[in-house]
Amino acid sequence: LKVDYKNGDKWTLMDFDFKQLKKIFKDWQNGMESGNGWNALFWCNHDQPRIVSRFGDEGEYRVPAAKMLAMVLHGMQGTPYIYQGEEIGMTNPHFTRITDYRDRSEEH
Repeated sequence: LKVDYKNGDKWTLMDFDFKQLKKIFKDWQNGMESGNGWNALFWCNHDQPRIVSRFGDEGEYRVPAAKMLAMVLHGMQGTPYIYQGEEIGMTNPHFTRITDYRDRSEEH
């Protein structure tokens, strides 16, 4: 789901391409259906930014954005998986220094 990675780099985000995202979903759904498959659906995990921060709105429209993103996920065929905090529309922290993050991948 690299529709917002600048030059394929997950640490350098850019505005996402909605048409590309829509095509990815369409291809996944059609591919699973044609192959009698069942998809594991998820927006994010411990290696990804929070979905509301990534594709939604962290400000005034945080709650409607979180609901819309949840509906997109739950409206597709497959089993949805919810990353901890996603169910309440949690956003990314906004630390100003890399040392503020307690992330094992950043420590090594």
